[in-house]
Amino acid sequence: LFERHLAGQSEGDFEDALAAEIEAFAALLEEHPQHAKELTRLRDAQRSESQGSSGPLVGDLRAAEGVTIGDFQLVKKLGRGGMGEVWEAEQVSLSRRVALKLLPAAGSERAQEFFAREARAGGRLNHPGVVSVMGTGEDEGVRWISMELVEGGRTLRDFLDEMRAKEELPESYYPEIAELFAKIAEAMAVAHEAGVIHRDLKPANIMVTGGGEPKVADFGLARVLDEQGLSQSGEVMGTFYYMSPEQVKAARGGVDHRADVFSLGALFYEALVMARPFEGDTTLQIVEKILNHDPPDPKALRARGPEDLAVICTKALEKDREGRYDSMTELAADLRHHLADEPIQAQPPSAWKRTVKWARRNPTKSVAGAVAAAAFVAISGLAWQLQEKTDEAVANAERAEASAKEAAENEEQAKRSARQAEVLLDLATANAEAAEESAAAAEVEREKAARRAEDLQQISAMQSEQLSGVDPEAMGQTIRERLLANASGAAKRMGVNETESDQAQRELEEMLVGADFTGIALEVLDLHVFERALRATERLDGQPLVKATLYQTISATQRRLGLLEQATIPQERALELRRAELGDDAPSTIESLAHMGALLQAQGKNTAAKLLRKEALEKAQLVFGLEDPRCFEIMVDLGECYVAERNSHEAKELFRAALEGLKRTRGEESVSALTCANSLGITLTDLGEDEEAEEVFSWAREVAVRTLGRDSDHAVDLAHNFARLLLRLGRGEEAGALMRDALEVQLRRGGATHPKTIKISANLALWLDRRGRFEEAEPLYRVSLEALREGRDHQDVQVMVFNYCIALSNQGRKAEVKTFWLEALESMRRTAGEGD
Repeated sequence: LFERHLAGQSEGDFEDALAAEIEAFAALLEEHPQHAKELTRLRDAQRSESQGSSGPLVGDLRAAEGVTIGDFQLVKKLGRGGMGEVWEAEQVSLSRRVALKLLPAAGSERAQEFFAREARAGGRLNHPGVVSVMGTGEDEGVRWISMELVEGGRTLRDFLDEMRAKEELPESYYPEIAELFAKIAEAMAVAHEAGVIHRDLKPANIMVTGGGEPKVADFGLARVLDEQGLSQSGEVMGTFYYMSPEQVKAARGGVDHRADVFSLGALFYEALVMARPFEGDTTLQIVEKILNHDPPDPKALRARGPEDLAVICTKALEKDREGRYDSMTELAADLRHHLADEPIQAQPPSAWKRTVKWARRNPTKSVAGAVAAAAFVAISGLAWQLQEKTDEAVANAERAEASAKEAAENEEQAKRSARQAEVLLDLATANAEAAEESAAAAEVEREKAARRAEDLQQISAMQSEQLSGVDPEAMGQTIRERLLANASGAAKRMGVNETESDQAQRELEEMLVGADFTGIALEVLDLHVFERALRATERLDGQPLVKATLYQTISATQRRLGLLEQATIPQERALELRRAELGDDAPSTIESLAHMGALLQAQGKNTAAKLLRKEALEKAQLVFGLEDPRCFEIMVDLGECYVAERNSHEAKELFRAALEGLKRTRGEESVSALTCANSLGITLTDLGEDEEAEEVFSWAREVAVRTLGRDSDHAVDLAHNFARLLLRLGRGEEAGALMRDALEVQLRRGGATHPKTIKISANLALWLDRRGRFEEAEPLYRVSLEALREGRDHQDVQVMVFNYCIALSNQGRKAEVKTFWLEALESMRRTAGEGD
């Protein structure tokens, strides 16, 4: 058994490896308790040998039935938590049963501090609704807390599971629940008065005695107001399902006793409707609902539930803590009022508040459609009308030509009949004159048609310029501003007084903090603008080159905005039309070849992208000449393909040559030169040529910020990639600051699902994880996992999931890791094939 255990030990940093071994060894002891003593002896001997010491390591893994720790003999294990195990134990000196919480000797320094704080927090409290702490100490490296043993107790989770299993809730259920939660609130009021905030109220931390009395337990994450905080800025403390919005945001100084009010409200909601208020398949989904969505009305889910209890629950779950109960005492009082059939203090939300909440949950329904429609109607409508006029002009010209032909035939007939009658000759002469007039008219119509075709080409160029200038961040901001303005106007029309209206406006603005309006704008653009643009373009029959221009612009814009799958069809049509109309060597065809290569590269299809870019470069050098800047730009694109196949040396030479060429032809401060410099800096970093890489990044980022602005795409890319180099150079704090700035800007510009956002999020997560801040890093890591599950089979996403799996392995969460490994493997098979 011990040899198999040693064979399965993880590798990695010492702390992570030790934590994984501790967990594995504890599971081994639990599975084979009859060998606990011998296994522990072997473990201690192995550790002593590896550390060159004859003294055994004791403490963290010797907990087993019958083992004595200090004054306590362990009887049976009751459970295992994040910071240790809880045992039923016999306190030998006093002949009494207690619950003994144990922290392994190998626990980290922060874990030991949290453990000590739990003991201090519990020691402050003396209330029948709180599990009492009897003492704390240490024995041979094992820290322990002695607590009250709740005889015959079960958790609130066990109680709710029993109720869920019943076909129908008993009539006494709701009064009993109201009484139970009133007692919990009263116990927590005492804790708050003592300066203790629990921060992790959940069903597993509420014990219910055999007599139905609640007892709050596990103050491991508690905050003691007169002690220095242990949690770092940005850490999320608590269990997500029951966490308050301010805990989710993890802002410094942003969590007070009202966070417990929200968590208790979430517990009360689950007790009322038998479902948690905020559900989701992922942590990110749960967080998004906590921040931006109200749970369904409890009365809508459980009609038999009392109206008063639904109102009390709703008030406790207000996202704005100013709108919640100001204290647990007030919450308990309202529950007591209900039980005594007295009026409660809480009131249902007013019509205005319901309107504000509806607008917050449905921003696209209220204003986004109108904003998006305005972005395209004028352009596509004008192009369509001009097309109709062009068609009419062509038809008139064809009719004029037919008339001219007919007149010419009449003239010939008249000449042949001249000898028959003078009258017919006169008639023929008249017909000839008419024919000349018809021919002149036909020429005029042809000129008009040509001018209209030219006008249509100009309109298509204007439409291309409009589409290529789409800014989802600005559009998202417009949606937000229109939403606020419309809400204010609605308040006035509803007769809300100015004071209430101003207050509601402030509430709405606070609710919208953190909302992804850029993402909303992208969805609206995809559904209402690009789809309409494609339909309008398809109707331009008889104008293949105009259609090709519009298809190309639509595809390039979608690619820039991260809508990679949507960009495929218009890109294919643009290339197909230009090849058919102009041939393979035309400048426009070469442009579409280059764009198709860029799209395939963005989609992770590197082999196909490389072939197209080589073809485009060869044709461009023949058609444009070796010193044309377009050739150097395609060289940069081809270099990216070499990077993707890990041929960094070939890529470096291409980038260097292209950068010199672009500086000569486009200028040192051109966007093309900055793009190439970014790629060169990345490649030099990968090759370990740090000095040159820093020189390239420093120059390019200074130029980008000065000429394009800090919020430009190029400045974001350069900041993010420069940060990777700074990490290699050991300048972690500079790197972290750059990555945070880049992510902040990219979230505004591209939304949460943009490929670049995902990449920066995952790299920032890796940086945080390597500094021991996994709890802060995990929500960022999971962005890449969600992207993979949405079908984004891109190499960058696969690498990010790979990093997440390693991080989870280091945390000992191996069951989750296996599932994620398999998902990443399937994604790689789809993009690279089995032989890669």
